[in-house]
Amino acid sequence: MQRDYSLLGENGRNAVETGLAAAEWYHSDVSRKDMKALMKRSDGPALRDTAILYGLMFCFALAVFAILARLWGFIRICFGFALA
Repeated sequence: MQRDYSLLGENGRNAVETGLAAAEWYHSDVSRKDMKALMKRSDGPALRDTAILYGLMFCFALAVFAILARLWGFIRICFGFALA
């Protein structure tokens, strides 16, 4: 059996009768006012996260530099040669 998917065919009429063709069967339970509040754009969280990211990158770079500088000094003392 071949289906008729046109809007005016038999299946189209069945869809309208059963309520599948109307867009009224789906609606959000969230009110329009609440949806607008949820969709409001804000740069604050992105700026905060970017500041945290760069701050952590700086802190870790400083820590690695401090560790490697001490390690290099330890190697110089242990092997007894002075590398400037």
